[in-house]
Amino acid sequence: MEQHLKIKKELVQYFKNKQRVLPIESKNISIYNKNIETAYLEIVNLYNTNGLAIFKAYSRSNENNNDPFWHVELKVTMGLL
Repeated sequence: MEQHLKIKKELVQYFKNKQRVLPIESKNISIYNKNIETAYLEIVNLYNTNGLAIFKAYSRSNENNNDPFWHVELKVTMGLL
C-alpha cells in the first residue's frame, strides 16, 4: 500500500510541475493548489476525458512568436506568417 501512495504522490507532483510553468489563468487549480487526493482525482478525470494526451508537453510556441524583433524571413520560414 505504501508503494501505491508513493506513486500517487509522484504522479501528482509531475502534474503540479507541469502546471507551474503555465500562466495563472491557464492553471488547473484542482491540480495546482489542492491536496494530493483532490489533484489525483482531477488527473484521473482528465485521463478519462483526454487519454494519453494529458502527458504531452505544453506548447509554448505562442510566447516566442510574438517577438517583434524577429526577422520577417524567419517568421515565414517557421510558418508564422
